[in-house]
Amino acid sequence: MIAPSRFGYLGSSLPQGALPADQADAYAVLLDALEVERAAVAGFSAGGPSVIQFALRHPDRTSGLILFGSALPGKAGGPPRPVAQLLFTDLMFWTLKAYLPTLFLRCLGMPKGFRPTPDQWTSIVESEESLFPIRPRKHGLLFDQYVSNPDVQGYPLEQLSVPTLIVNARDDGLSAFENAASAAERIPGAELLAIDHGGHMLLGSEGLIVREVARFLAASRVG
Repeated sequence: MIAPSRFGYLGSSLPQGALPADQADAYAVLLDALEVERAAVAGFSAGGPSVIQFALRHPDRTSGLILFGSALPGKAGGPPRPVAQLLFTDLMFWTLKAYLPTLFLRCLGMPKGFRPTPDQWTSIVESEESLFPIRPRKHGLLFDQYVSNPDVQGYPLEQLSVPTLIVNARDDGLSAFENAASAAERIPGAELLAIDHGGHMLLGSEGLIVREVARFLAASRVG
């Protein structure tokens, strides 16, 4: 597995005027450096636009495309940029986590009224802790919110020519299920794995998702 740090995250630079297409080309350069000819590419949430661009720009190097709760054309939203500048700080995130845990869960894309099991709560806490520190990720978060995610609105999904699997929860609070369903109709031959419950983190369906991803990779001979 190759897991690059995207533009603006944890030591990766954020080039002036960068777009998800530039990130996609950087993936190709990385594969060149690693002497990897073809790869299955997967993107979660805001990681989706750049891997979609990779599949569009480098189809000969894309053996499969998997999108988990990805940003996709359709319904979208977010706070005004000045609000996000204030929100994306360690102090604010820690305050929300410590004193407004329900609201913090909503920020992570969990549906209203979600009641996690003990095992799910453990996964949530681990995910929350993995967000810190925010500061080395702030440029990437803002880039995703105001450049990468909006950029996906104009993508020609009909031109994708690689095997594609879309995984999305019906109650995802950040990536609307209707966007995933629409994308599955637009992308030739795409498969849609609809998860009834689990929010943006797809909690409770990990086993199913692992099995379906393995089946997809085997059926598409993209391993």
